[in-house]
Amino acid sequence: MLKTLLFFFLWVTVLFAQIPLGYYDLAAGKSGADLKTALHEIISEHTVLLYGELWAAFEKTDRAADGSVWEMFSECIFELFADQCGIARTICDCYSREHSFPRSWYGGSDIVPMHTDLFHIFPIDQIINSQRGNFPYGEVGAINNIREGGKGKFGRPREGLGYNETSVFEPDDEYKGDIARTFFYMVTRYENILEDWYEFEGARRMLNGTAYPAFREWALEMLVRWHLNDPVSQKEIDRNNAIYKLQNNRNPFIDNPDFVLQIWRNTPPNTSVVRQFSNKKETISVGIQNQTLRINTSLREDGRIYCINGKLLKNFNGSSVDLSTFSRGVYILKLGRNNLKFTLD
Repeated sequence: MLKTLLFFFLWVTVLFAQIPLGYYDLAAGKSGADLKTALHEIISEHTVLLYGELWAAFEKTDRAADGSVWEMFSECIFELFADQCGIARTICDCYSREHSFPRSWYGGSDIVPMHTDLFHIFPIDQIINSQRGNFPYGEVGAINNIREGGKGKFGRPREGLGYNETSVFEPDDEYKGDIARTFFYMVTRYENILEDWYEFEGARRMLNGTAYPAFREWALEMLVRWHLNDPVSQKEIDRNNAIYKLQNNRNPFIDNPDFVLQIWRNTPPNTSVVRQFSNKKETISVGIQNQTLRINTSLREDGRIYCINGKLLKNFNGSSVDLSTFSRGVYILKLGRNNLKFTLD
C-alpha cells in the first residue's frame, strides 16, 4: 500500500511541476485586491510574440496526442500548419486564431501585447470563430443556434443569468473552467489598463471598469462557478508550461486554483485549499474549508481517510466530511482507486 501511495504522490508532483521556485513569493499571505495586484506584478512582464508566430506556437501549446490541433469549439479535425486559414467557406475548412477575449474589447488588432498573448488565444474553426464574433461568454437558454459541427451553444442568454443585452457563446462543460481561468488571467495581467478598456462597448458586457473586482456581478458569479465545476485539467497544465517557455509568464489560476476564491471571495490564505487530479474517467476536486473536507466528483465511491502511517481513521460516503475532531497533520484521502495527500494546519 505504501508503495502505491508513494507512486501516486510522485505522479501528483510531476503533474503540477515546472512552476519556478519562488515564482509566487510576492503573493504570499495576501487576499482580495492585494493578491490580485501582487499576481499582476509577477506576470505583467512577458515576452511579446509576433502575430505570425502564433501558428508555430500552437504546435507547442495546442497539439493533441494524435498530432492534430486540439480544438475546443468544434468537432473538426485539423492538421497543424496545413489547415491554418486562409478563407473558410464552410465549417472544418480551416482553423484560425481565436481571441477568447475579443480584440475589439481592448482596442483592436494593433494593440500589443494583448493581441498576441497566447493565454487567451486558441486555435478554432474559422466559421465558429466568425459566429462567436465579439459576443460575451455566457449560458444559453432553450434555443441553441450553434452551427452544425460546432461545440457548445450560441443564442440568447438563459433566464436568470443576469445578462440579456446580446446573444452569448457557451462552451462545452469540459472547457468552461479553461475559459474562466483565461478571463481571470486577462483581468489580472492587464489590471492597470482595465479602466481604458471600459470605453469599448464589448468590454462593458462583462467588465465593470474597475481594476477590482473587474467583472460585472453576473459575469463574476458565472466564471467562479465555471472555475469550480470544471477543475484544472492536464491539458491546461501542459499548455501553461508550454506558454511559459514562449512568453516567460504563467497563468496563476492554473498553477494555484485557490487564488480565485482568495481574490474574488476574499477567502483568507491557507483556509481553503483546493486540489485537483485526474484519472481516465474523472477530474476530482477536493477542498478544505472551515474544518470541512468537500469533494466535487460524479464518482459514486465510498471514501476513507488514513493517517500518513496507513491507519484507517474514517469511512464516509458523501461530498463533505467533518474534520473538526482531527488534529493538525498530514492525512491520506482514498476515493475509489484515487489517493490524495492533504494537510490540516
